[in-house]
Amino acid sequence: MKKSCLLLLSIFFALEANAQFTPSLRLTYEAGIDSQKNTSFGLDLMGDFKVSPLFSIGAGTGIYYSDFYFQPDHYIGSHYYDPYYETGAYVPLFANIKINFVPNGVSPYLLLNPGYSILVPFSDYARDYIKLGAMFSAMAGIDVPMSGGHAFFVEVGYKYQKMSSNSILYTGDLSFNQLRLSLGYSF
Repeated sequence: MKKSCLLLLSIFFALEANAQFTPSLRLTYEAGIDSQKNTSFGLDLMGDFKVSPLFSIGAGTGIYYSDFYFQPDHYIGSHYYDPYYETGAYVPLFANIKINFVPNGVSPYLLLNPGYSILVPFSDYARDYIKLGAMFSAMAGIDVPMSGGHAFFVEVGYKYQKMSSNSILYTGDLSFNQLRLSLGYSF
């Protein structure tokens, strides 16, 4: 673990010496596209190092408010349990890998965000039985430059989030898929 952290820090310091650092804010709405229909709304803070005119790499985190699907409808013996939804929050920690198609001006791009999400439970049920995990997002976007080297961007894409339950009433995989729509600003 310590070696991994030192390696990551070394890479970032090496990139910083040869690359331009750009902080960004991104506002995102995520709509469920599977049977669970989890929806989320949140804000990300990211930092990228421009390695070349067309490639940048960085990291980010954020906070999201969500309506989670915690338990499907099911039977245990002859007793029926309704589906269970609950609001909660989560904190994503992710890498930011961006490939632009045009080096200057208005530029379309592809963005990958592999990472991990940490649940911020709003109830004892969520705290005791629900666990988030790996997440992956792939998006297409467009950078629109503004004065002073700043840029506005719009993104659309897909997100997969690993989620599992280990309760008495339901044990299983609750992973979900979402359509992402984002607006952002690079400083």
